[in-house]
Amino acid sequence: MESAVLERNIGRMAKLCADRGVQIRPHVKSHNFPEIAKMQMAAGAKGITVATLLEAELMIRSGIKDVFIAREIVDFAGLRRLAELTRDAQLSVAIDSAEGLQRISQVMTEAQAQVRVLIEIDTGGHRCGLLSDDEISAMAQFTKNSRGIEWRGIFTHEGHVYSASSRDEMRRISSEVVRRMSGLCALLTEKQLPPKVVSIGSSPSLKLLFDRQAVTEARPGNYVFNDAMQVANGSAGIEDCALKVIATVISKPDLDCAVLNVGSKLLGSDRGGKISDSGGFGLVIDPCRCMITRIYEEHTVIEDGCNQFAVGQNLIFIPSHACMAANLAREIYLVDAEDNVIERWRNIKMQNEECRILAGGNE
Repeated sequence: MESAVLERNIGRMAKLCADRGVQIRPHVKSHNFPEIAKMQMAAGAKGITVATLLEAELMIRSGIKDVFIAREIVDFAGLRRLAELTRDAQLSVAIDSAEGLQRISQVMTEAQAQVRVLIEIDTGGHRCGLLSDDEISAMAQFTKNSRGIEWRGIFTHEGHVYSASSRDEMRRISSEVVRRMSGLCALLTEKQLPPKVVSIGSSPSLKLLFDRQAVTEARPGNYVFNDAMQVANGSAGIEDCALKVIATVISKPDLDCAVLNVGSKLLGSDRGGKISDSGGFGLVIDPCRCMITRIYEEHTVIEDGCNQFAVGQNLIFIPSHACMAANLAREIYLVDAEDNVIERWRNIKMQNEECRILAGGNE
């Protein structure tokens, strides 16, 4: 039996996207576990999103055959690996430059392979992506005319929604992204370059999505687990957080300070910003509510509300950023409502031995 919280999160997002008429293509970099990806596929996803070739290879080996790599690949070694993977799966990849497109076309042509391509649009995150209508139109035309490439559409990641100052600003950003992507769809259609896919991302913004306009696809990731950042920005409640960390108090320097045997090598150091600032690096929920306030490579420190903690005591907390913890943990344990272990899944990266992560269970 699968964990209730994990299953509920997956089911809710799948239903939300279905109700909005948007195809869900979850971003599995949030967990990197084929077992969870298969749960997402069973809930209605027609394919998945990954960030790296390694993630793509792992998912393809597990039997998932429709994969979008939502990051530019421009090195020739990587592109040759990409060409090999097209033999076993339907692959799409991101582009945002003429040079990158030329390299993809060259390698695919040499390998007698074909890959789908989506143009990345910068809708405010100012990371990768194109900004101007002219650049985007020219890139679409270039893509359509390139050998070894199938012009597929446009995508964006509105990650800047996490840096909003309020829920109202989160809604405004989400609405602006939908309008921008829909406007580009209309522009490209007028130029006889209609995109088959208009794709957006970000779990918080999708929960605020009401009018999809021309958007056809969504790529949420964090929603499978949720975390203290999602609680802080109002996208989830504590009861919606499926991923928890068990750690042990290894030192009590004084009454109001406890040190745990886990640090940034498992949790990362992201605590969010503005409305998504969790207030620390993990929210302790058992045996009481308090925040992890300092983090080091192999230590974290609690400096408030911990006078009853004792050396050797185990604590359960929700990480600030669940994607980091799931990625860096050696193993992940699936548990039932009574916290009995149902399954144990091993992370291929196997980076941390000391702490266990629980996916699901009651609060």
